[in-house]
Amino acid sequence: MQRATHIRQLSVCTVALGLGGLVGCVEPGTGMQIAPAKAGAPIEQRAVDCLTRGIRYEYLPEVRSHAIEALQVHGGKQALPWLRNALNDESPGVRFAAEMALGTRRDDVSKPAMQKLLQTGTSSDRIGAIFALHRLGDTTHTGELARYLLEDHDVTARGNAALVLGRLGGEGSLRMLALALGDSNPAIRVNVLEAMALQGSDYAIDVLRNNAYGGIGAEEVFAINTLGMLRDRKFAELFRQRLESALHPESKLAAARSLGLLGDRRGYDFAVESLSYRTTESIEQDSAANRTRRVHEMAAQALGAIGDRNALPQLEGMMNHADDPRTQIAAAKAILDILRRSPGSPRPRGGQR
Repeated sequence: MQRATHIRQLSVCTVALGLGGLVGCVEPGTGMQIAPAKAGAPIEQRAVDCLTRGIRYEYLPEVRSHAIEALQVHGGKQALPWLRNALNDESPGVRFAAEMALGTRRDDVSKPAMQKLLQTGTSSDRIGAIFALHRLGDTTHTGELARYLLEDHDVTARGNAALVLGRLGGEGSLRMLALALGDSNPAIRVNVLEAMALQGSDYAIDVLRNNAYGGIGAEEVFAINTLGMLRDRKFAELFRQRLESALHPESKLAAARSLGLLGDRRGYDFAVESLSYRTTESIEQDSAANRTRRVHEMAAQALGAIGDRNALPQLEGMMNHADDPRTQIAAAKAILDILRRSPGSPRPRGGQR
């Protein structure tokens, strides 16, 4: 899930080979190493190290947020101090990511810090704290989420409230989210659609299904990714068709990832090929460099969902050598997604494969 705002978009340390057999984080363009790690360490440990270095990456809050989201899943108990410390980050988006991660992990130690953010923080701080406290059993303030969703002047706060309501659910949440579909900001409406779909709204799912076939650009990618999050086999044919016939690599990779979440690896070859994607064409405000980075990250996400260990050498190369720290975080998380696949992972809905 996904991200200094969490208004949805398609999702760190920069790692480079150094002298003496070291691999370490570098500031882009400077070659300055930060907390190098021994290259001989197991790949799993180096991936975790990359994430923990990413959470300290001072130059780009987005890097820290992405690292937090990955550590929420793969950090283990040793990552909890890093996540708790991120509650003090100067970036509101990083603090919100940390609140979501700690709430998801039900970290009782962070409860006093959440209570403080609830009293003294920004609107998004308070929304994240409400989520975390709810997960820890304190629902005193959960009812305030509707006000943030429908009335807050801060667009980021409204989007984050939609995200939290989608994760928490509960009586009345769908009704509140439906009211927010009239928000004047299209990014908020996107968050609301995702939240409603996660709560099983037929209306939201129908809109996303239509957008997956006929959406424009990012709208199509978002729809395919969100339907994939539902892990429902009834969308498998949609994903297969989009993998085969979508016009843009981003849509194909979203379909490959969604199929991977259903245990279908047919997008593997395309995802591996996309790790070396390059474009020199900018489209409106979307630069060629940004498009290239986005495809690389989405390819890593798809490979992580597919779970084929044959992709590990390519992902390791991306983690070690990519020139953008966000790409390296995506590669590190994909490596851990593959290595730590377990029978206890959420199972797809809709019958057996």
